[in-house]
Formats: sequence, structure tokens, C-alpha cells
Amino acid sequence: MEKRKKLINEAYDERFCPEEIRHNVKFYSVSEEQNLDKEFFRKMYKDNEVPL
Repeated sequence: MEKRKKLINEAYDERFCPEEIRHNVKFYSVSEEQNLDKEFFRKMYKDNEVPL
């Protein structure tokens, strides 16, 4: 579970911005390219050898 949490946090930081910024802004807009597709997490876990 900890490995999954770490991967998710790293992916969010890379894709959007650091957590501190995301939590301290009143409005955050995401571009279409930043949207997560349905297989994003499944692929990320598979690529990092984390079981579902």
C-alpha cells in the first residue's frame, strides 16, 4: 500500500505540480493533456511492478 501511495504522489507531482501548491491555491485548472485516462494507474503499477 505504501508503494502505491508513493507512486501516486510522485505521478501527481510530476503531472500537475507539487502537493503544497495544489493544496494552497484556490483554483487549479488542468489542461486536456494532463487529464488521467482510465488505464493510468493500472499501467503505472504494472510498469513499477506493483500488484493490484
